[in-house]
Amino acid sequence: MELETDYPVTKDYALKKNIIEHLKPMIVRLEQGIQLKNPLLQEIKTNYLSEFMDTKRYIKLSPYLSQFDINDDEVAYLALHLMAAAEKYKNLNKPRALIICATGYGSAQLLNNRVEKEFGMYLNIVDIKGYYEVDDTTLSNVNLIISAIDLSTRVFKVPVIQVSIFLTEADVQKINEFLDNEQVRNKYIAVEKKQPINSVLNHFDQFIDQSSFKIWQVSPHRKELLQELTNMLMSNEPTELKHEFLEQIDQREQLSSIVFSDTIAVPHPAMPMSRVPKIAIGIIPNGVRWSDEHPNIQLVFLLSPSYRSNKGLTETTQAIVKFTENTEEQGRLVASRNFSEFRHNFLLMMKGGKYI
Repeated sequence: MELETDYPVTKDYALKKNIIEHLKPMIVRLEQGIQLKNPLLQEIKTNYLSEFMDTKRYIKLSPYLSQFDINDDEVAYLALHLMAAAEKYKNLNKPRALIICATGYGSAQLLNNRVEKEFGMYLNIVDIKGYYEVDDTTLSNVNLIISAIDLSTRVFKVPVIQVSIFLTEADVQKINEFLDNEQVRNKYIAVEKKQPINSVLNHFDQFIDQSSFKIWQVSPHRKELLQELTNMLMSNEPTELKHEFLEQIDQREQLSSIVFSDTIAVPHPAMPMSRVPKIAIGIIPNGVRWSDEHPNIQLVFLLSPSYRSNKGLTETTQAIVKFTENTEEQGRLVASRNFSEFRHNFLLMMKGGKYI
């Protein structure tokens, strides 16, 4: 978990203690087949799917816990512990702000509430102090001072922003400028890196590599094809998750067809199951019998969307859909002799599309 999330879970004594205390009765329930309903399950799956799916993955990766059939109610209970810890870690990474006011408690609370409402997601307000209460101890772990009084006669090691207790638009702008400062942003606020303009074609490389590509010279059975493509995408995942992934593909296909043309199929799970989006590609020059209606599928794009972020995946899937309208382009892809040739042909087509 620490390697994947950068959260300091191995050093979090409270998290360890809470999880251990939760697991003791949970294991008893699992051993005795006792079902415990979780009234928050649906809300967690709806609003915190990422945390729920992460927890499910970590359970499957545990040699001990994976031997049990753990239902979603129990998974959701464990997810709550990780969600609470994640919220705590987010606060640790925010710039720490100290609010300084005159001695009036009411005005201090007014300013505190306004700063919290405006910047609660970006600042961790550690304390509110009167002018005469500020000392070295108070300032020892602070990144910013927000003051309702003039501190220009005092020198501090951290930036000081003077504001009105009513936090005007001009005051908000000054704090925003502090947050926009690159040094502060790089150090304290996790911001998604912007994609370079010249990497627009690399959506392909973002989701696909040679290990998730195969050409079948002898036509496989549809089930065999899906199993092998799934193994490519989930090579490091437990067998249980692979089975669940295949079940999710069946569920999705029951909702509506995933065959986009006489030669192209784009199977994918009904519910996202990957931390990062991935695509596996199968070429079957002699065709695979997908169904009675589609007996000659030659290109299969197995998609595994992420339950976190799918940036760039839409452009790639739009390119795939575009191919379904052009039999000549489909033929070029099917005729690819290896991964390098397929990649070259695919990127040429993406480059020429208006959807990039």
